[in-house]
Amino acid sequence: MLAVLGLAVVVGLVFAFVGGGDSEQVGTSSTTSDDDRVGPSTDDEPDGLQEEADDETAEEEDRSFFINPFRPDSVAVDATSVWVSDSACGAVLKIDKATEEIVGAVSVGSSASGVAVAGSFVWVGTRGGGQVARIDPARLQVVGSVEIPGSALGLTANGDQVWATDSLIGVVYRIDAARSQLVETVKVGTDPHNVAVGDSVVWVTNQLDDTVTRIDTGRGGASTVIPVGSQPLHIALGAGSAWVTDSADSAVRRLDENTGETLAVIDVGTWPHALAFANGMVWVGTETGSLWRIDPATNEVAQVENADFGSIDTAVDGNDVWIADSSGGLVVRFDAGTGAVGSIIDVNEFGDCATFEDEAFGPPRDTDL
Repeated sequence: MLAVLGLAVVVGLVFAFVGGGDSEQVGTSSTTSDDDRVGPSTDDEPDGLQEEADDETAEEEDRSFFINPFRPDSVAVDATSVWVSDSACGAVLKIDKATEEIVGAVSVGSSASGVAVAGSFVWVGTRGGGQVARIDPARLQVVGSVEIPGSALGLTANGDQVWATDSLIGVVYRIDAARSQLVETVKVGTDPHNVAVGDSVVWVTNQLDDTVTRIDTGRGGASTVIPVGSQPLHIALGAGSAWVTDSADSAVRRLDENTGETLAVIDVGTWPHALAFANGMVWVGTETGSLWRIDPATNEVAQVENADFGSIDTAVDGNDVWIADSSGGLVVRFDAGTGAVGSIIDVNEFGDCATFEDEAFGPPRDTDL
């Protein structure tokens, strides 16, 4: 993908990044403009004018908290819509896949985290809220919730089952979406972050343990702890392997899906977070603004052109990979069939959370808000 984010926790993070290893470098670089630099103040201003200028600067800094408040934290898809949880405003956005427009939103009353689609409903976790909310996608209303002992960070759905990571307690929850009921709690490692679900095995990354927990659901939930690299965040399954972002190592680790044995460690860009397996390839997005393609047949890696956005979560929809960029306030539609960036949707169109609440919440709409 992770530290807990909130509105105005940090303003203006700047990431410096470099490409990894011996990979083919075909991307673009980013620069910082002179407009982003703050020059020294002059000493020859009268005291009154200087104090007035300082007050105006302070007001501008206060307002800067609300310039780009939206932080897409997680993304999920159904047949017609893309669902994006926003950790800053505590909302879930609905994007029409056909028009690529935001057509509505739902407030969940707390900082929204992972989002998933299961059992004809949209599910969203809340940090510190003690619940996983259930949203009616047609009415755009919270129609119920499942109580949990802690918080829900990452959500992954498989059929009618929703798996949620609790980074505070160090467990994963299994929710039966058809019954809207918590049915299982499994102890894993420290700071579990992301879940991938196979046919009979569930994989969980434990960020602060540098491990992955492999839960064999076909053997009564027996668990195996697998050492990986530093600060594993996301995991995806494909080509007979489990792919893990060793984020602090700027690498992706390939594990044998049956044994958990490390098959390869592949260097990518700085701080890889989100993973997706689509069109027979592994796609790796970094928080620092790059996207990489790994060929499972050779483990060769190449950087994708014109993909200078950050990646904190992905959702696969056929050949489309939808990517949430928390730092940039963007949702990106990437075509894994052509390997090209498609549409980029800016969810910061409202300007601040208050305006967003006034204009976005309510019945679904067919036009741009």
